[in-house]
Amino acid sequence: MGIALWFCPVTGSQVYDSIDLLIHSLQTLIPNSPLFEPHITITSGLNITSQDDVNKILTYCVAAMDSVKPRVNAGSPRSNGLRSSGSASGSTSGFELVKFKNLTIGKQFFKKVYMECDDNKYLMSIAKIMREMFVENGDEIDVQQWLDEQFKPHMSLLYSNVSPVSRVHQRLIKQRVEDAFDVPMIETTRTLPSDIQAQWDLLQIPLISWGSPGTFKIVRCEGPVEQWEILGKADV
Repeated sequence: MGIALWFCPVTGSQVYDSIDLLIHSLQTLIPNSPLFEPHITITSGLNITSQDDVNKILTYCVAAMDSVKPRVNAGSPRSNGLRSSGSASGSTSGFELVKFKNLTIGKQFFKKVYMECDDNKYLMSIAKIMREMFVENGDEIDVQQWLDEQFKPHMSLLYSNVSPVSRVHQRLIKQRVEDAFDVPMIETTRTLPSDIQAQWDLLQIPLISWGSPGTFKIVRCEGPVEQWEILGKADV
């Protein structure tokens, strides 16, 4: 993955702490799996050679977020409670970019257990800008193809090489996610691709989501997960 751009809930917020607790809880089911921060990946493969590059990318992230805030706020009501990562108490005066629609158990290490994000044109717009400007060979045609075919924003909850995940563990995972997100789920009736073992659709909008406030982080994702390094971050 090289160097990646993450979008995270604010550290210390109820959203961050709730997801972090869930990640730790799922890790106890498969103890050799690594721990990591709550995040979605906006893009990987960032072309960075210096701290100035890191600062430049984060500056553009802040500008990109500022550019979409008026459009989002004009079209969406502000939310309350755990629907934003604005503060430790959960109160908010921002908006949401990251909402979830299903829980998936996959067959790949980095997508063993994850929540798939709802489509969001503003999140896609930010990803497109970052990809065009800071990923090597990110010309417009290649970027649009990447958006259409590869940009599948999701929040991982468990990394693991264990495959298949047992039915017992599947039930435990589903129950713990339902409890953490306070939302019922039902097994999908769609035909699943070959890299997915099981999937459940959320029956209502989950309480846990975030947008602004949020935090962009640039992370060197090389070597074991425990050795990944945050190169810089910016709150938005």
